[in-house]
Amino acid sequence: MKKTILFTALYLISLHTTAAIINVNFEGTIDRLLEAECTEYTSSCNDWDFEYVSSSNFYNNNLISTNDIFSGLAVIDTSGDYSLSSDGYQAIYSDATQSANINVSGLSFPNATEDTSSIGDSVSIVDNRSGRDLLNVSTWFSGTDYFASFDLYLHDTDGSVFSDFSIPTALDFSMFEALNLSLNFVHRPTGDQLHIDADITNISYEEHTNSSVEPTSVGEPPLIIHILFFGLIVFALKEKSILSNRRKAIT
Repeated sequence: MKKTILFTALYLISLHTTAAIINVNFEGTIDRLLEAECTEYTSSCNDWDFEYVSSSNFYNNNLISTNDIFSGLAVIDTSGDYSLSSDGYQAIYSDATQSANINVSGLSFPNATEDTSSIGDSVSIVDNRSGRDLLNVSTWFSGTDYFASFDLYLHDTDGSVFSDFSIPTALDFSMFEALNLSLNFVHRPTGDQLHIDADITNISYEEHTNSSVEPTSVGEPPLIIHILFFGLIVFALKEKSILSNRRKAIT
């Protein structure tokens, strides 16, 4: 009995010591912007008019344009439990994103009006869904007039990165075919939205230390758009573009 207790205690200690806090530093440029004007609004928006634009002052009259530079940091905890998707291919670690910030076009999030939300700070691992792997890091920001979210998407189109649902403590970025960021805004009073798709050109994924972490340059990825934002029909609108760009990534 004592041996069993000792073994169990050592096993639990081992699990604890293998967990790590990871800094994900990233940089890149905006690829395109999509404005969605709500045309039918009751308690929420039921229909939109869509328009791709080269620049937009949607967020508090601040100009955001294609080719603008962004940078940010997400701190994730590799420990914790996950819930499994109904198809069994995706693990969702709720609250695994411990903190995050992003700077884009002179704007910083979180800020005085859009602070970090109490929901949406998750990490997802997709393992071999239709032959593909995916790492998604998500953070939401919430304010009185605007709601915002950003998501990092690391795409592996041949399903060779992950062999289980553990959040990795190290990554080889050469194994990913596309590294993307999605930044989304909703204007609460009107239901209007702005969706920003961007390419990550520099990224690092390092265990947390007191010293700063410099991003490592990676090859420019093709754009693969993923909008996981309240199940909006924007995703359906862009599906054709996603499939086209994935084919480019594979070839």
